[in-house]
Amino acid sequence: MSCMYEDHKISVLLLNSVDVVEAILTPLNAKQLNKCSRVCKFWSRTVTRLKKKRKTKSWACLKADGEDYDFISNITTYFNTLYTEPHVVFMMFRSDMESIDSNTISKCVQELIPQSCKLIGIGCGGIVGTETSTNNIHEMEYTDAVSFLCLPKYDNVEFVTSDDIEDNFKREAQTFADILRSSAFSTHVLLTFFGDFTVPRIVGNNLYKSFPHCLIAGAYIESVVPNDEIYFPLLHLTAIMGDRLQVASVIIENDVKDAESTEERMKRLKQYGLNERNSFAFMFACLGRGEGLYGQCNVESSLFRRYFPQTPLIGLFGNGEIGYNHVSRQAGGDTGHLNKSPRMFHSFTTVFVLISVT
Repeated sequence: MSCMYEDHKISVLLLNSVDVVEAILTPLNAKQLNKCSRVCKFWSRTVTRLKKKRKTKSWACLKADGEDYDFISNITTYFNTLYTEPHVVFMMFRSDMESIDSNTISKCVQELIPQSCKLIGIGCGGIVGTETSTNNIHEMEYTDAVSFLCLPKYDNVEFVTSDDIEDNFKREAQTFADILRSSAFSTHVLLTFFGDFTVPRIVGNNLYKSFPHCLIAGAYIESVVPNDEIYFPLLHLTAIMGDRLQVASVIIENDVKDAESTEERMKRLKQYGLNERNSFAFMFACLGRGEGLYGQCNVESSLFRRYFPQTPLIGLFGNGEIGYNHVSRQAGGDTGHLNKSPRMFHSFTTVFVLISVT
């Protein structure tokens, strides 16, 4: 009896030892950690501490490789095995998928991510995504597909999204700009998605005047996921804020139609010298580029991967592109055009945006 008592006493001591409990919990993924937090208050506090330490990104691209491909099962597996609980999830999906309804994917993801997590889902004609296991990038123009980029909670970095704007574009965009200016964080990237060509371009120019050292980039898209359903706003904005950010962008112009010239733009992006250790990137391409232009798939994204082998890339093929060549002051540049806005609305181009958290 005394041996049993001593064994129990030792077990209690061990399971209330910080080192022992952390050794048990550290290998577990985020979902498993949350379950373990229910064991006792000590384990709950340990789980909270471990989750705050985790700062890893995650990414995936899922594409239908046959009639029986199960998107829901694969999405569920992906999110249930994430090591770090996501703070922000970017999701790109083909808006006209045949094998599954986009709304079904949206609802599935909403159920899998934490309630505090922001889901920024964009529907478009084609998507770009990075494989989890191989880091290979795929431009998926004609296949049912969805891609994800999951970002952790970075200290002193904020992601702020606008309400989806259906009318009064200039006024509503200005209201959003006023909210951003009242923040303690500086706005370094403003992802801008137009749902229709009726949105006046002056909206983008006014935003630039409000934030002349900020990069404004995005595309003309087809749908957005605001909460738990697919929605069709005419304007959606996402600000990425915080002085830990370094930002750079290059445009592959509409007269660039060969791999050699495209590679020169990737070299320029590389030469900006951003810290790549904790970076992620967006690609906003015209539906007229990609395989139809080059005669083979993945040309532009493969060149990006050549120069940025560890940076996850997510993106889309849309009906028009928004952006300009840019390097932030934090990365040694100063591209603020105080007298006039740069040309930011394009067609038949590709805009690459590289973001580093230092």
